[in-house]
Amino acid sequence: MSEGDIYFLDYGEQGPIYHARLLAAHIQGHLWVVVTPDEDIYEELLHESNRDLVAIYRGNGGLGAAVPAELDPNRIYGFRPLTAIRYQELMTEAREYAASLRVQFGLPPP
Repeated sequence: MSEGDIYFLDYGEQGPIYHARLLAAHIQGHLWVVVTPDEDIYEELLHESNRDLVAIYRGNGGLGAAVPAELDPNRIYGFRPLTAIRYQELMTEAREYAASLRVQFGLPPP
């Protein structure tokens, strides 16, 4: 897992529906700050121990990359096109949020 990667999360909704997440900043272990297609920013545990998740799929690169072959592209809740400026704004906002979380958790800066 690396900053800028896209993952697709299955929360067990009927369909199923796979929710795209942009990994924006690593906190620790499997805990990441993610950006959603709605441009929400929050921390999420990207591991099988997260009881909210049925499955996690690694995308084929960053935004705009092909959806993994095992997923139905018609069932993706994904990102609309972003400008380079908006992408950088979201990544900066997410990194700032991650930095504040690291302070709260008593972790050193990345």
